[in-house]
Amino acid sequence: MMRSTGYVRDVMKDMKVMAGVDFAGLDLNLLVTLEMLLATGSVTVAADRLKSSQPAVSRALGRLRAHFDDPLLVRSGNAMSPTPRGAELSTRLHDALEALRRAVEPGAPFVPATSRRRFTLATADYGIATVVPPLLEALEREAPGVDLSVVPLEGPVDGALARCDLIVGPRRDSAAGVVWTRLFHEDFVCVGRRGTLGRATTIPLDELCSRAHVFVAPSGQSEGVLDERLRERGLRRRVALSVPSFLSAPPVVASSRLVCVLPRRVAVGSTDDRLEWRELPLTLPGVTIECAWHERMRKDPEHVFLRRLLKQAVSPH
Repeated sequence: MMRSTGYVRDVMKDMKVMAGVDFAGLDLNLLVTLEMLLATGSVTVAADRLKSSQPAVSRALGRLRAHFDDPLLVRSGNAMSPTPRGAELSTRLHDALEALRRAVEPGAPFVPATSRRRFTLATADYGIATVVPPLLEALEREAPGVDLSVVPLEGPVDGALARCDLIVGPRRDSAAGVVWTRLFHEDFVCVGRRGTLGRATTIPLDELCSRAHVFVAPSGQSEGVLDERLRERGLRRRVALSVPSFLSAPPVVASSRLVCVLPRRVAVGSTDDRLEWRELPLTLPGVTIECAWHERMRKDPEHVFLRRLLKQAVSPH
């Protein structure tokens, strides 16, 4: 967790309890030894608690005395008592070292079952339809207190990753440090209103060409890969309607005699019982769906958990 500016300033203030002291040559181990000597008043006890030797602790005390130009501890009967300078250092040095210990100690382990973390995922409507549902199901099973925010995938990948945990979609240009991990490969099928696609598992090519189509064109293009493949065979189709997203096509198809070529996971995952789908009579290149994340998150426990869960949730079973 990032410490506040005030917190860091207070720590540095406590570490500089000796005004004008040059820290060169005074390492942290010497300060830890001084803390223990001031707390115990004994070289023997300090050495035992530090798992060191008495000669080593004695040498450290000698270096400390030379550095501070003060005895720091003096013999008083069977023990050692701090000088005024040593007493001045005692409490403030302990507090400063404790602050440093808290600053560098390992963070609390990430426990999915009890976590209240909110993850942010950037994707397009396709990802909302095909990736979010199984991911939510997995979160409910393994981390029921974890929440998910889905935001539009806009702008450069690098900028998006500054605002979210993961990006899901086809691979795009990105700067060094962005890692792409394959999730699955998607192909396409033909979707139509139930009872309009015939009984065969594959829609005939002439039927595909004779039907009016809904064309999903996120970027406003007028043709797709299907049109190119048909043109190679001297064929064409009629596009009666263009829509900007995969999620907007199924309701239109369900209420008309239009057909639409959609990603298989969108078609199979549709809960609209007015729809049916068939295999295509020609091969179209599919699309590989990946997730993008920044290299700096490679060993972050929470991020590792999210990547693992996402991969498992969307993998074919």
